[in-house]
Amino acid sequence: GQGGTLEEVLETAAANVCEQGGSLSHFLMPYAKLRALSQSLGSKAQLVDIKVSAQIGYKGIEVMGPKGPIVCVADRSCPSTSVFGINMASWQLNSIDKVAHIWDEDGKIWLRSTSDSGMEIRFYSLAQLVCKRPIDNINILVNA
Repeated sequence: GQGGTLEEVLETAAANVCEQGGSLSHFLMPYAKLRALSQSLGSKAQLVDIKVSAQIGYKGIEVMGPKGPIVCVADRSCPSTSVFGINMASWQLNSIDKVAHIWDEDGKIWLRSTSDSGMEIRFYSLAQLVCKRPIDNINILVNA
C-alpha cells in the first residue's frame, strides 16, 4: 500500500485479488482513511446505504473494482496502518449448537452474588469464525 493515493492502493489491491481468482465485496478501514478517501474523491464519491440483519444502517463509499463495486466502510477497531479487503460471503460463524448458551450445567440458571444483593446469569459460546475462501481477502499495510 505504499507509493500512491489511497484510491490507487485500493484499485491495485482489488486487481491483485482478482488476478489470483478471488473477488472483494468490502474494504474495512480506520475512520481517518475513509475520511481521506472521501475527501480525495470529492464530488466523485458515491455513498451507498448498507443494511445488516439487525436493522442497522450506515453509509459507505462505493469504489469500482475489476469484478464490480466494492463498498468502503470505516471500522473503529481497524488498526491505523491497515486496510482489509474482504468478501463477506467467504466468512461464516460456525457453532456446535446455538452461538450463545446459558451456563446451567448444575441446573441453576440464576446465580446469587456473594458480595451484593444482585443476581447473575452466565453465558458461554463454542463458536469459531471461519474463512471458506482465503483467496477472497487481502491485508493492505498503509501509512498511518
